[in-house]
Amino acid sequence: MENPRGKHPAGSRFQALVDHIYGPYPDHVFLEEELKPKPAADNLIDLHCVTIYAGKKPIGLDQSEYIIKPPETSFVHEDHPKHVPISFCGTLEIRDLSWLSKKGRLFLERDVRNHDKAIVPNNKERREISLEQVLNSTRRGQSFKVYLLCRKSLLAHYLTAKSRPHELLIYSSSADGLVNRKFAVKSLHVESFVASKTFLARYRLRALLAELSEIDNNQTPVHLKDYSWVVNSYLTHILPRDMDAERRRKLRPIAELSPYADDLRHPRHIPLSQLHSELAEHSEWILANHIGKQGSVRDVPKSLIYVPSWINWCAEAYSASVEAKRNGVVWGLSESVDLKKQKRNSMSQRLAEFGESETFWKLRLQAWVKCSKRYVDENRDKPVLPARAIQPGPPAAYGGLEYDSDFSPDYTSSEWSDSDNIETSEISGALKEVWFCAQPPQIPLGHFVWHCPGQGCQKAINLLDPSREDIALLPQDLARKLQTKRWRTQDISVQQALAAMVSHHYQHEHLAMAGFHQGSTKIGPRFQLSEALRKPNPRKRAMLMEIKDEDSS
Repeated sequence: MENPRGKHPAGSRFQALVDHIYGPYPDHVFLEEELKPKPAADNLIDLHCVTIYAGKKPIGLDQSEYIIKPPETSFVHEDHPKHVPISFCGTLEIRDLSWLSKKGRLFLERDVRNHDKAIVPNNKERREISLEQVLNSTRRGQSFKVYLLCRKSLLAHYLTAKSRPHELLIYSSSADGLVNRKFAVKSLHVESFVASKTFLARYRLRALLAELSEIDNNQTPVHLKDYSWVVNSYLTHILPRDMDAERRRKLRPIAELSPYADDLRHPRHIPLSQLHSELAEHSEWILANHIGKQGSVRDVPKSLIYVPSWINWCAEAYSASVEAKRNGVVWGLSESVDLKKQKRNSMSQRLAEFGESETFWKLRLQAWVKCSKRYVDENRDKPVLPARAIQPGPPAAYGGLEYDSDFSPDYTSSEWSDSDNIETSEISGALKEVWFCAQPPQIPLGHFVWHCPGQGCQKAINLLDPSREDIALLPQDLARKLQTKRWRTQDISVQQALAAMVSHHYQHEHLAMAGFHQGSTKIGPRFQLSEALRKPNPRKRAMLMEIKDEDSS
C-alpha cells in the first residue's frame, strides 16, 4: 500500500539524501584548507570517476600531460592563442564532516535540505534537518557524496609517486596559489579514460622497465641495457612469474582507473608479441621520459636504459613503423600519423611532441650520449656479464602445431622447465633435423617476411604479399583480413594466418620427410611420431609434440 502524500518513511528518506550526489563545489572553497583526511597518512584525498576538462570540453591525460612542460603548439601552454584552463571534477565521499570548511558545510546543508524538499514536496510538518541527523539515521559507514571541481596544476604522476607508487596522483591549486592539494584518482570517467589510454600504456611500460631494473640490481652493466636486455629480462623474470598464479597473487596491485571498476588490480600480463609492439610504439617517449632530467656521469649507472643504444633502437623502430604504414599496415605509428610530415621530422622534433622544444631535446640527447659513453669508458675494465642475443619480433600465438608463444604448456608447465634440457645425444638424427618445427615462427621486428629456418630451405612467406598457394590454405575470414593490410603483426588473426601457413609448410616439406605422419582434428593438423622414431621417455616425447589424433578416438 502506498504512503499518503506527504508521508515518507524516514529510513528511505534519509537513505535517498545520502545516495544523491551534490555539487559541484570548488575544492578550495568547499574543503577545509588544512584538510588531513584519516586514516591516510599521506593526507591524500581519494576521488572517483574523474573527468578532466579543457575549458568546458572533456579531455584525457593524453592531452593534458607532457614531459616537463607542454610545447608551444599545445593549447595547454599558457602562451598558446587558444589556451584554456585545465580543470578536473570527481566524486568525493565525505567520510568526516570535519573535512568541510564553514562555507562548504553551509553549501552542503542547503543542498541537502533542498533535495529533501524535492523528495516529499508537501510535507508541512518537515523540520530543518542537519547533516549529522541524516548520517545517524542511515546505515553505519554511509557518507555524503559530492562532485568536487578543481583547478589542475602540476603534472600527474602514475606509478611514479613515492607516497602512492601504484596509483595515479593529480594536483590542484586555487587561483591565488595559496591552497594546493593532491588527490589519488581511483577511477576515470569513461570520456577521460578513453582519452588517457596512451598515457596509461606509456607509464605502465615505464613501470615495467623500472621493475626489471630493480630485479637486475645493477648486475648488468649499464651499456648492455638495450632493447634486447629488456626483452630477455622480461622472458627471464616477468613471464615465469605471470605464469604462476600463486606468485602473481602476491604482487602489489595497481590502479587500473577503469570507469567500470575502481579497485586496485594485479598487473596485467603483457604477451610477448604486445611487448614488442608497445616498445616500438613508445620507444621515443621512453627515451624522452628518461633524458628529460639533466644528465651527468653519476646518473648513468642508475639509468633504466643505455641511452646511446636506445637512440639506435628508436631509429630502427621508427623506420620500421614508417615502412609498415607505407604498406598499409598499422604498426608502431597510429593511423592518423601523416607520413609526409613524419618523413621531414628529426628525432629531436618528434621528441618535442612530448613536451619542451626541439632545441631542448637536441641538447639533452647530446648531453646524455656524452656522459653515457664517458661513464662506460671510465668503467671499461670492470667485469661485464655476457649479453644474450635474441631474435626480436612478434611471435605467432596459435597454429596447427598448437603452440603459444606466451602460454605454451610445452614450455611453461610444471612438467617441463628451462632446467629440463633435452640431451641432444638422445634424440635421433631425424628429430634433430626438424627440431625447429616445434618453435613458434618469428619475424624480426619491423619486418613482414618469414624465412624458413630449415637448413637450405628457401621458403619465405611475405605477409604483405602472400602467394596464392599460401592464401588458399587460410579460412576465408583470415584470408580477407590479411589481404586488407589493415592489421598489426601482433593481431591474433594475423598470428593465426602465419601459423597456419608455416604449419602447412613444415608438414609437407620437413616433418613428412623426417618420418612424421599427419593426423587431423577439428582445430587443425596434429603430428604424430612414427613408431620407428619413438623414444622411451614419455615426458620428452610430449615435448616433441607427439599428439594423438582426437578425431580417430
